Amino acid sequence: MLSLIAALSIPLIIAHNRLQATDTVVTYLDVGQGSATLLELPNAKTILIDGGGAFTERFNVGQGVIAPFLWQKRITGLDAIVLTHLHSDHYSGLPFIVARFKPETLWINGELPFDQLFAALMQETRANNVRTAIPKAKEFLFADGPVSLQVISDLHLQGSQPNPENQSQKTGSNANESSLVLKLRHGETSFLFPGDIESGDEQLLLNKEVDVHADVLLAPHHGRATSSSEEFIEKVAPRYVVLSTSPFAKSERLTSDAIQKYQAAGTTVFTTARDGAITFRTDGKTIKSQKTNE
Repeated sequence: MLSLIAALSIPLIIAHNRLQATDTVVTYLDVGQGSATLLELPNAKTILIDGGGAFTERFNVGQGVIAPFLWQKRITGLDAIVLTHLHSDHYSGLPFIVARFKPETLWINGELPFDQLFAALMQETRANNVRTAIPKAKEFLFADGPVSLQVISDLHLQGSQPNPENQSQKTGSNANESSLVLKLRHGETSFLFPGDIESGDEQLLLNKEVDVHADVLLAPHHGRATSSSEEFIEKVAPRYVVLSTSPFAKSERLTSDAIQKYQAAGTTVFTTARDGAITFRTDGKTIKSQKTNE
């Protein structure tokens, strides 16, 4: 009887502790060649930025990686999901996540591709009454005291409501150009999520004089050679950079130049291929990092 009471009490205790939490916890999940980042914000708010990676008939990254991680943390629902742009390595796991975790809002960048996987995602949003919205540049997706998540640039998009009848055929590198660029702030600390923007888009941000400085940077386009220009690295001036990438040889070759550039700038480099999931915790003044493989 006592063991049953204890078992029933654990979820309540965890929920209470999460409501009382004042730190921000950011975890970059190991999804292979893809991207998925969980934000655990004060007052038990949870936001997932992207949710894609390996996807085959036998494996779904949402079911196989993202959902188990959330369940392990006793997270059964999400406040929001932000999809930076419409490449499947950023959303292949989201239909499963939307169906199981029922976020209040799915933020998208406005592109609507001819893609069965994205159609499945839209079907799940309708079936689960998830609001789909397109943010505008400088719009706050979350703000509570010292913590905020803001779209600091939408680069090539005009804010409007999703219209499935007016679908875009933007594919390949062009879709990268339309990535939402997000900045998470907690007090004196900050995190930058630039999606898959490339060097030309990095320059557009700098020309707009957008404040891109951040303590932690998710490397644009998984650290590909077409991104992470030296000027961009200098302006962001990150203390830490995370490359979300796969362990395969081709991926390692594609990211080696970026790693060298970040190291030359004095930045501590993490890669999910080598380090597994990487977690940062901040109280608004200090940042602590932890690797899954530690």
